[in-house]
Amino acid sequence: MSGTEAIEAPERADHAAQTIQRLAALGRLWGAVKYFHPYLAYREIDWDAALVDTIPLVRQASDREAFRAAVDHLLSVLDDRWTTTLPWPGEQPREPPAAGPAEPPAGPTVVRTDGDIAVVVANDYRLLGGEDGAQRLREAFEAARRSRAIVVDIRRLVDTSAARWPATRTLEQSLEALLDRPIRTAGSRRRMYTGHPPQRGTSTGGYSTGFVYEQGASIGAGGPAGSHRPLAFVVNPESAALWKALAGLQCLAGAVVVTEGDVDPDLGGPPAVLDLGEGVRVRARGSELVYPDGSVGFRPDAVVAASQERAWDKSPGVAAALECLRGARRPGGTALAAAPSPSPVPAAPPDRLYADMTAPSREYRLLALFRLWTAIDVFFPYKDLMDRDWGATLAEFVPEFDRDGDANDYVLTVARLAARIQDTHASVTARGFTEHVGVWAPAVRLRHVAGAFAIEHVLEATADGPRVGDVVVAVDGVPSGARAASLEPLYAASTPQAMRRRLAETLLAGPKDTVAGLTLRGADGAEREVALTRSTVWWQRVERAYPVFWVLPEGFGYVDLARLTVAQVDEAFEAVKETRGLIFDMRGYPKGTAWAVAPRLTATEVVTARFEAPQLLGFDWWFGMRGARTFDQRTAPSAKWRYGGKVVVLVDESAISQAEHTCLFLEASADVTFVGAPTNGANGDVTNVVLPGDVLVGFSGHAVRHADGRQLQRVGIQPHVHAAPTLRGLRAGRDEVLEAGVRVLAEWVAARNEQP
Repeated sequence: MSGTEAIEAPERADHAAQTIQRLAALGRLWGAVKYFHPYLAYREIDWDAALVDTIPLVRQASDREAFRAAVDHLLSVLDDRWTTTLPWPGEQPREPPAAGPAEPPAGPTVVRTDGDIAVVVANDYRLLGGEDGAQRLREAFEAARRSRAIVVDIRRLVDTSAARWPATRTLEQSLEALLDRPIRTAGSRRRMYTGHPPQRGTSTGGYSTGFVYEQGASIGAGGPAGSHRPLAFVVNPESAALWKALAGLQCLAGAVVVTEGDVDPDLGGPPAVLDLGEGVRVRARGSELVYPDGSVGFRPDAVVAASQERAWDKSPGVAAALECLRGARRPGGTALAAAPSPSPVPAAPPDRLYADMTAPSREYRLLALFRLWTAIDVFFPYKDLMDRDWGATLAEFVPEFDRDGDANDYVLTVARLAARIQDTHASVTARGFTEHVGVWAPAVRLRHVAGAFAIEHVLEATADGPRVGDVVVAVDGVPSGARAASLEPLYAASTPQAMRRRLAETLLAGPKDTVAGLTLRGADGAEREVALTRSTVWWQRVERAYPVFWVLPEGFGYVDLARLTVAQVDEAFEAVKETRGLIFDMRGYPKGTAWAVAPRLTATEVVTARFEAPQLLGFDWWFGMRGARTFDQRTAPSAKWRYGGKVVVLVDESAISQAEHTCLFLEASADVTFVGAPTNGANGDVTNVVLPGDVLVGFSGHAVRHADGRQLQRVGIQPHVHAAPTLRGLRAGRDEVLEAGVRVLAEWVAARNEQP
């Protein structure tokens, strides 16, 4: 390496690291605007294409000015001049306003014109914001009301930032002197989310999105009945704080509004300022103005050339206002009365699938990263339970996505990112993913037992084939531990037991009709080779051999909640009615019976679970402000007879989501003893986000807790009595967890019998 190359290498590394941070900042901004800028809820804006076009500009940015220019390129697609980058600290605005007069005119003053129209000049904001500003303005309005019509010149002509808000309040409060009936100013609306609505299919989580409307203020009537006069207001962009009041006057009092210079069409509230680093800051619209009639967007009746003319009689805005009042027509002959713009209904199209992009380009790979990362960052309710900071994950994965790769590499990168949220509900559905990890397995089912992967069920027995209790030493020549380690980064798991279960399910999986070469160790310690064809899907359930409900030989009731249907609930209770103890087997996934079973166990109404769904308004998310829609789920007693015996619930890592929720119902409704191993630790109705290449990623959409507020996610239902299968028990065909449950009931009955 030459000396020059040695010097340039660190510089290239620094630039690469800086580009990663810039791309991460771009993605964070893109995601925030995607979810919270009001235009993207109803306007046809290709926000994906804007990002794809901007990414190369960020890669090429040689300095922070070029980076800022790239961000402006992205934002320009919105056609919203309020959403833009801000000048550097200390930098003059890129389009400074024309210099105003050294001193504004004295005011407020009233002058009279031909045709008995009064002009109230009230554009000295320093005087208006003073102690007697309101009184002087009211007196001017009272005097003007004796005229046939009134023009109010409220242009802000000089930089009076310190007095702007006091003056604005004075103007708003004094307007009632011009009215003989109360009106309401315009309101505003912001985008709102309660959870993340699924982008494909439906969810029982009740997730929704829309607008939250904030009602305008009321302005009372200060004049006597019949004293209302035709009104016209002359404003400029610097008097934007009055838009809401003026919109109300337009809508409800027939006022005319003339602006000198273009004004923002629909600013409904203060924008957010988003920091991207390196001094690059973005001012972003978070709301829009809503007229009292429901139409959206501030609409002046006439717009004339921008002016800094001090004298009212030389102002093009005042001249236009006078023309409007004299002829009830806009300059140019357009009639004043205009149909309001209907309020746009939020109907943002779902994210595009880009289904033909099996191997997306680098730009679309980054689009996938930003979609998924933002959805989790904004809406995932368990972000605080992750082991690693999700915010740092964005920059960490930028290089992983920002590279060329085939379809397999792309989908596996998505899977590794999804795995970081440590939520067993997180799933990746994509052709490339299933082709890699496989969905087909031999006709055996594995379980992690005593630190090893062992065969729990043999679906197709042969004389020299696998046997229950055999330990899988290797798969296709790869030691089981190494194969499991290669799969682990691809799966999200809430708990260690959840990961062990997922690995047991997928350890033998692969393409259909391929042969899995297994090295098995039997009960005698000897190893042997077995070849099995992958012919069944690994998620196929193996049913227990017991009846769905019955009375055990020991005299205790048994109900298999993994197979019980709602229609069978009453019959099951009748079957176990005379028993002193009842075992509910919740090893597996239920069929929605908790809502029918729990009322048969409780004598009073009880709280069964507590829910928290993320609730966000505008850009609050960016600043770390997150709300939640919380509610308690309750269960009331059934009108039918109640089972009063002792209840045991069998659990293990196969109990996930609704199964764990069923456990919450049972523990709240009865004196329950949980027996077995900790459950999976994932609960909360699933939602999803779609990525380029038609890759679907699911995740828990809201948080669920025990009735007393204890954490369930990433913990699971913890058994009171621990019991788990052993290799010896598997080989002997015993159900050691059920045996433990029977012992608990027997001990309980014995203790009751010994009581005097």
